[in-house]
Amino acid sequence: MTNGAELPISGVIAFDPEICTGCGTCELVCSSRHEGISNPKLSCITIYNNSLDGEYTCDVCNQCQYPGCLSACTANAILVDQATGARYIDDETCVDCGLCYEACPFTPDRAMIKIRVVDGQERYFKCDLCKDRPYGPLCVQFCPTKALTFVTAAARKRPHKHEEDSGEGKVVNIARKDFFKPSGG
Repeated sequence: MTNGAELPISGVIAFDPEICTGCGTCELVCSSRHEGISNPKLSCITIYNNSLDGEYTCDVCNQCQYPGCLSACTANAILVDQATGARYIDDETCVDCGLCYEACPFTPDRAMIKIRVVDGQERYFKCDLCKDRPYGPLCVQFCPTKALTFVTAAARKRPHKHEEDSGEGKVVNIARKDFFKPSGG
């Protein structure tokens, strides 16, 4: 819980449906990283294909500024990573009550909090922006068409049009090949 403290803004994964091919690479690398198996049903990100119009949509946690899931959790299992601002579920603390799932404003139409079954019991999980990974979300890095981008916390803090921009906000596409080149030389 936040105890009234201001939450840090986190980055977020942005999706461009115009260039997504629905290949599912993002789902496979996500589930592989978090669950140790490539299975789209265990992924924190979900790609849907509307077969009538051929367009894709993406469900991944929006990392809300005022997360209903965090406020609803009576077990204090929704935590905020101090380094990245990512909102995530602590598996060790979670009692699997489902209050976070019900509190998410996108449920049930576009569930950002997912459910998996472990030993016959429902367990809740959501995107944590690969918070422990220095290069950001794995799904963004491996998206072959760059339909996923990581919007930094600074970019989310950009001032409104009538305010002066500090110039610190930026969008980082970590799928670019030059991302891993050393800087300063």
